[in-house]
Amino acid sequence: MLYGISIACLPAQILTQSLSGVVEDEDTEIGLAQAGIAVYSRGEIYYTQTDENGNFVLNQIPVGTIRIACKHKDYEPYVASNIRISSGNSLVLTIRMQKKAFELEEVIISAARKQAPGTISQHQLNMALGNNFAGALGDPARMMARFAGVTQPDDLRNNLVIRGNSPVGVKWSIEGITTINPNHFATVGNSGGGVNILNPYTLKNIRLYTGAFPAEFGNANSGMVEVALRNGHLYQRKSMGRTNIVDVELATEGPIKKGKSSYLLAFRRSNLDFAYQISSLLKGYLGNAPKVYDGTFHLFFQGNKGQFHLYGIGGNSQLRLRNSLGNDAQNLFRSRTLVSGLKHVMVLGKRALWTGHVAYSNSFTGNGSLQSLNNEGRILEGNEHKLSLSGKVNFSVNSRHHIKGGVTHHFISSRINRMTRKHPDSSLIEFNFHKTYHLTQAFVSWKWRMASNISLNTGLHSLALSLNHTYSIDPRIHLSWQVYEKNQLALGWGIHSQVQPTALYATGYRNRYGENVFPNFHLQPGKSHHVVLSYRTTILQNVSFTSECYYLYHYQMPIFRDVFQPKSFSGLNLGYEYGDDFAWYSAPMQSTGTGRSYGVEITVEKPFVNRYYVLFTTSLYDAKYRATDQVLRNTA
Repeated sequence: MLYGISIACLPAQILTQSLSGVVEDEDTEIGLAQAGIAVYSRGEIYYTQTDENGNFVLNQIPVGTIRIACKHKDYEPYVASNIRISSGNSLVLTIRMQKKAFELEEVIISAARKQAPGTISQHQLNMALGNNFAGALGDPARMMARFAGVTQPDDLRNNLVIRGNSPVGVKWSIEGITTINPNHFATVGNSGGGVNILNPYTLKNIRLYTGAFPAEFGNANSGMVEVALRNGHLYQRKSMGRTNIVDVELATEGPIKKGKSSYLLAFRRSNLDFAYQISSLLKGYLGNAPKVYDGTFHLFFQGNKGQFHLYGIGGNSQLRLRNSLGNDAQNLFRSRTLVSGLKHVMVLGKRALWTGHVAYSNSFTGNGSLQSLNNEGRILEGNEHKLSLSGKVNFSVNSRHHIKGGVTHHFISSRINRMTRKHPDSSLIEFNFHKTYHLTQAFVSWKWRMASNISLNTGLHSLALSLNHTYSIDPRIHLSWQVYEKNQLALGWGIHSQVQPTALYATGYRNRYGENVFPNFHLQPGKSHHVVLSYRTTILQNVSFTSECYYLYHYQMPIFRDVFQPKSFSGLNLGYEYGDDFAWYSAPMQSTGTGRSYGVEITVEKPFVNRYYVLFTTSLYDAKYRATDQVLRNTA
C-alpha cells in the first residue's frame, strides 16, 4: 500500500525536444541577426536570439503544441500558433519576416496561412501532414494531387494534371534550379512516373504553382514544382530505419561541425520484388514486380564566405510485365535518374543576396513491348545529360522596393532511339536522334509596396533555345490588396512559354536513301495567357477559405499539318497515360493549335489543432482545344 502511494506521488515525466531554425528577410532571404525568438509552451516562456547568420536553437521544449513569436526592430512582428513538436524528430523552422515600409501597429501572421501574403495559385506542401494523406504512398506528387485544381488520370501514374492541362506542361525545380523529371518509371518528355524519387524524410518543403506564377519561373505553361531539401541537424546525430510490405528505408543525419555544418543521408528500396525472386514459377511466367531503389544526400557548410550546399538525388527502377500466364508478350519499363549540384549562397553588403549554382543531371528511360516467339516489338530509349549554371541576385533598394534577377544556362546532350521490328522476317529498324544544344533562361522582377496593404509585382521571363533558334519574352504582373485584416484580394496575369519536349523535335522518318529526316525542328514554344483572381479570408478560428477563378488561353500548340493525319492530335494532350506515344509520330507538324480552360476552385483548410486536420477542396472547370480540323474538343 505504501509502495503504491509513493509511486503515484512521483511527478509525470515531461518529454522534451529541440527547436531550431533560421530567421530570414522575406524578400532577400538574408539571415537576420539579433532577432528575438520567444516560444510559449505549457505556461512557460523560452527565449533566445538569432546569431549573425540568423540561426537559432532552443533545447528542452516540452512536446506538444506551441506558439512562437519573433521580433526585430526593423521588421513587422511575426506570430505563429498551433505548431506541433513531437518526440520523434526535432523541429526545424524557417521564419520569413517582412520589412517595415510604414509605421504600423503590430501585425500578426497566422500559422494557418500556408502562403506568403498576396500569393496566387500557390500551395505549400507540409511533409508531416502530406504523409497522412490517404493513398499518397509517401509520394510527394500524389500528395500534391490533393490540392484544388490538381488531378491524376489514374492510380498507376503520378502525373499532375493542373486545371485540365497536359502533365508535360509541369516542370520540377530542385534547390532553385530547373531539373529533369524526378520519378521512377519516367517516360520520354513527361513530368510524371510510377512513383517519385524524392524522399519526404529529406524534404524541407515543396511549393506547387498552378497558374500565373512569378517571373522567376519559366519554360512551363501548366505548373511549377519547387523542391527544397532540408539540412541535416546541426546539433544532434540521429538515425532512422523502417520497413513494411512495400519498402525499406534507412536514414542518418547530424552535425559535421556543430552549429556550422551537417550531413543528411537516406536510402530506400522496394520490397515487392523479393517474393518473385523466391519463386522461379512466378518469376518465369508472371514477370517481376517493380524493382525500385533511390537515395539522397545533402551536405551543408556555413562559413565566412557564405553557405554551401552539396546534394545528390538518384534512383533506378525496372519492371517486366507479361500480358497473361503462358503469353510471352511483355512490356518493359526501365529508368535511371541522377541529379546533383553545388549551391553557394552569400550576402553582398547589407541589402543583397547572391545565389550561384552548378548542377548536373542525367535521365535514362527505356520503355516498350516485346513478343519473343514472333520476334516482334518496339522499344523507345531516351538518354539526356544536362549541365546547368545559374546565378541570381536579390537586392533590396529600400523597404518598399525590391529587385530580383538571374540567368540560367543549360548545356544539353540528348539521344533518343526508336527500334521496331514489324514481323520475324523483317530487319530491325532504328531511328536515332542525337543533338547537343543550349537552353538559356533569364528573368527580372520588381516588387513595389505601394501602401501598407497594397503590393505590386511585375517582371519579365525570357528563354532561348539553340536547337531551332527560337525565343520568347514573357511579361508577368501581380497585384495584391489586403482589404481588411482577414480579407485579401489578388489578381495575376502573365504569358507563360514552354519549349516542346525533345522527343517531339526528334520525331521523323527515314527516307528512301536511308537518311533520317526531322520535319519538326521548327516548332515554336507553346504559349499560354494566365489570368487568375484570388480571394482569401478566415471564416472561423484557425479555418481559412480560399477561392480562385481563372482563365487560360493556349496558342502556338503543335498540331499535324496534314489533314490525313489524326485530326484530334494536339500538344495540349501530350503526356497522358504512359506519355511517350507522341515520340512515335513521323508526320510534319505546325505551331497553330489553340486551347482554353476556365474554372473556379475552393479550398477550406484547418491546421492540425486538437488532434485533427481538415483539407476540403473542390474544382469546377472546362478545358478544350482545337486541332487540325478546328473542332472544339475536351482535353484528355
